[in-house]
Amino acid sequence: MSIPLSPETTRHLARLAQKLRADSEYMSSVLFFYQSQERLGDTELATQLALDVVQLPRLALCKRPQSQSNNFSKQVRQIAAYTGANEIALAQIIRQVEALEQLRSLPTLAEIEANERPLPSLSGLVAAARDREEPNDESRSDDELNDKGEIDS
Repeated sequence: MSIPLSPETTRHLARLAQKLRADSEYMSSVLFFYQSQERLGDTELATQLALDVVQLPRLALCKRPQSQSNNFSKQVRQIAAYTGANEIALAQIIRQVEALEQLRSLPTLAEIEANERPLPSLSGLVAAARDREEPNDESRSDDELNDKGEIDS
């Protein structure tokens, strides 16, 4: 468990974390993006992370692990141990934010048509999509399949 901080120190850390929201090198940007996307307050975020809300600034000031790195799991474990956050929930939040950032960086159809931005590789996005388990297609009833054996929407 981490060392308790004074209320004054916690306020200073929270102000610094707020200043780092735009810096993608820090967890502050991940937490801010995630909270905005999911419409969560600090209390709800702390609950998801099984973390005391006063530890959020400490978490926000940690360097952001990159999920493509070979050390991602180790870095997440270190951050979780330092802040008291749930390691699995923390890793899921980081990966979700990275996937959403990749989606946001994709060019619009208008940009592609105007040749302003080429279509980037989707390999990282496809890899993130593969992290989820697919439902077993054999478990679908015949009622859900059309004449061609495809699933009806």
